[in-house]
Amino acid sequence: MLNAPSSAPHPGLVQTLFRHMCAGAAIGYAVLHPASVIIYDKLRLGFISLASSIGSAFDLDHIWMAVYFAFIGGAFGLIHGINHHRKAVLYAKVKRLSITDALTGLYNRRFLTECLTREWHRTKRYNGELSLIMIDIDHFKNYGPITQNKAYLNRHRESLDRGQCARRPAAR
Repeated sequence: MLNAPSSAPHPGLVQTLFRHMCAGAAIGYAVLHPASVIIYDKLRLGFISLASSIGSAFDLDHIWMAVYFAFIGGAFGLIHGINHHRKAVLYAKVKRLSITDALTGLYNRRFLTECLTREWHRTKRYNGELSLIMIDIDHFKNYGPITQNKAYLNRHRESLDRGQCARRPAAR
């Protein structure tokens, strides 16, 4: 179900960014550093010698290159994590906008169709029963100035939207 937007950071954001940063640092150290050592030795010796490259990988100069590439990889991992989080937040916002009415904030027909489909499949899977009650309110605008009075709408929203599209009966 959808919850009201929160100003608090996304739960697990720090852990997700940390994982992306560590993965980037590991890739920087495990891939970029050995490649740089091989390229450095190729330029210095004129040919590629894996034996001398492996031996020189732990020289002081190469250790600093390893730290540098791990840092660069971590920075790229952090940037990737931030972009991943931004995409997830935008997707959630677009999803919320696509299933709610802009004026009332109530769920729309698309959400009803999704819920009915989900509940229908659940009913078939568990050999249960499904009941649906729909109420049509004629002359709805006479019940309050919907377009002008947000307080009225917020007061009556709870009676129109209980947060679930279908309620399952309690266990018998």
